[in-house]
Amino acid sequence: MTGMRFFKELPFSRLFWSAILLGAVLSEGVALFFQYALHEDPCAICVNIRAYVAMIGLAAVAGLLMSNKRKIWMAIPHVVLLGSVLKISMLSEQAVRIEKGTLFSTCGMDAGFPAWLPLDSWLPSVFAPTGICGRIVPIIPGWTAGPSMSEVLHYGSMTVLALVVLLIFESCVLMMLGHAKKAA
Repeated sequence: MTGMRFFKELPFSRLFWSAILLGAVLSEGVALFFQYALHEDPCAICVNIRAYVAMIGLAAVAGLLMSNKRKIWMAIPHVVLLGSVLKISMLSEQAVRIEKGTLFSTCGMDAGFPAWLPLDSWLPSVFAPTGICGRIVPIIPGWTAGPSMSEVLHYGSMTVLALVVLLIFESCVLMMLGHAKKAA
């Protein structure tokens, strides 16, 4: 029963949100390393992905702050987390298709942030697009045979999305079963 309780409580725990926050910080760090140490300029799609990763980090901070609150309030950071990971998956799939030539698109040099949230103006060192879309950036510098950064982002975000959905769904089912047992 202890194992079931662990999985029931995991999506609401400080451990879960700490891991999500760590993943977001590491992801942003890797992106900035590629930009400034390896001189791989980010395109408009890349900076939008960075913005969604930042949203995941903010959701994790909210989850950490609300982990002692009623579980219904935890729906807010969960929805932000799921929506952001889904959007990252969609954007990275678009980047992969542009790289492979199955989607003809130009993303330009405009990040496309709304006027009320001009991240590219507020923090241009992180959110201003300075590169072009479609340029294949290997995940391991100098290694052209491996997957590109876009491919790793796409398949990684799909995996994270599946795991988070599974954890939240499982937790909800276990809570419903627990309430059904109490009612019986």
